[in-house]
Amino acid sequence: MKHTPGPWKVIPILDRNYNETVAIQSDNGDLITGEDVIVGAMPLLPETEANAALISSAPDLLEALKGCLPSIKADAEASHLLDGFNTKRNRQDEFLEFVEAAIAKADGR
Repeated sequence: MKHTPGPWKVIPILDRNYNETVAIQSDNGDLITGEDVIVGAMPLLPETEANAALISSAPDLLEALKGCLPSIKADAEASHLLDGFNTKRNRQDEFLEFVEAAIAKADGR
């Protein structure tokens, strides 16, 4: 599964009942969310705008996390070298697993 490429932005829209809400739009103009995918409650609440901002940042966050992955892996490996090849799990291992799981979830795996 491949998501719509970013960047995404928050845009104001009217729902079927002409209530103000927000949608997420890709750079090429496609709607990522709209009235069929409700970002928040009506009428437009600050929480709705915050949710929309978080959703619209997803492609950038995923790209940043993938960019950090090599450094996180290197840190985990280095921590084992400093521990004298200790095979016990440590915080770097847990962090690496957390990051890899988040990337997998975003990639639909």
